[in-house]
Amino acid sequence: MKYSVFLDKVNNIQVSSLIPVIKYVFVEDNYKNQTNLIDSRIISLDYSTIFQRGRFVGLDRFSENNKIIVGLERVSSSLAKDSFNSVSLGKAFYLKDRTYYEDSSTIRNSSPLVAEFKTKLRGNIWSKSLFEWDNESKKLNLASFGFSYQKNDLKRIEFRSIYRRQDPNKAYIPWVDKDMKTNHSELVTQWPLSKSINIFARWQKDHESNKSNDILFGFEYSNCCLKWGLMNRKWIEEDYFSWKNNYTSSFQALSEGLDPSIERSRTYVFFELKNIGRLGKEISKALSSTKLE
Repeated sequence: MKYSVFLDKVNNIQVSSLIPVIKYVFVEDNYKNQTNLIDSRIISLDYSTIFQRGRFVGLDRFSENNKIIVGLERVSSSLAKDSFNSVSLGKAFYLKDRTYYEDSSTIRNSSPLVAEFKTKLRGNIWSKSLFEWDNESKKLNLASFGFSYQKNDLKRIEFRSIYRRQDPNKAYIPWVDKDMKTNHSELVTQWPLSKSINIFARWQKDHESNKSNDILFGFEYSNCCLKWGLMNRKWIEEDYFSWKNNYTSSFQALSEGLDPSIERSRTYVFFELKNIGRLGKEISKALSSTKLE
């Protein structure tokens, strides 16, 4: 159950909104989430995450407790000044205390605080940042920063990065990188060479391992009736479910040496008959990163 209030202030040059939100999440008795082995780092990082039913922050990424979630968002924009600013804060409060997985003697009654900031710096240049603050340990769980230039859907350059300290949640199983922090940066570009030809690329680097773990590039051609393109991608994929074929549990698979990291290299062809149908992923989705968006 979710309740929001929109408090708007409008004048000749600026619009400001204050949006308080409260949500109640009810979990049935003896409920057990069957998806808690998914690497939670693939979940998109933003203010709205804390309000989703089964995906939250900190120890609360997968819900096993009734809770009340509160948030506050402030948005201001001005066409005359060509400005936009937003600040969002969110936190969940448990109706039943939870044990802190890093230290079983610590009892918690709330989630970490999530704060998100988005600003239009100048013209078509934007910045976005996100923080997750753990008041119990007095540490920053996560920090994410990004800068982008975007004139339209076909012309953009983005740089973004994310840092997450080692996760204390016992249900969080990142396999071979279980003892490593998340420290990634990513560069994304999409640019038209002409009215018909568009090039795109994405490069992601893992600074902990000092390796490029995702490289993608290609082009797209479009005319009045047809759109087609070619894309090459080389990346490291973590298969978090391959153990189910040969092991009774993920812990057994790890202890017996299963390495789910798979290096992949693929070339893709995609085409679309406009207004009729499409075969292959759209460029905007191919370039998106659920870890960093």
